[in-house]
Amino acid sequence: MPSGPQDIPFLLQQVRKCLDLAKLCADAEIAWHLTELAREFAQRAIKVGADPSLIPTIEPASPRPDGAIEPQSDSRDESGPEDNGRT
Repeated sequence: MPSGPQDIPFLLQQVRKCLDLAKLCADAEIAWHLTELAREFAQRAIKVGADPSLIPTIEPASPRPDGAIEPQSDSRDESGPEDNGRT
């Protein structure tokens, strides 16, 4: 999903919402996923020109509570999944 500077307020709002929900969540795995989602929104906001000082502090990444290994970020762009030749 392409975005630009006009999307910065929305992206920052999503960072705050995800972090707030993560703090209120009793389920550690869901809280972890919400924090990771906040991190992704923050990265997108910075990528389109947000001032990093406007982004709330996000705790350093921690291991997933379920013990699964989280894949490293892939090299796909944010336009969506690759077509892989299918039409």
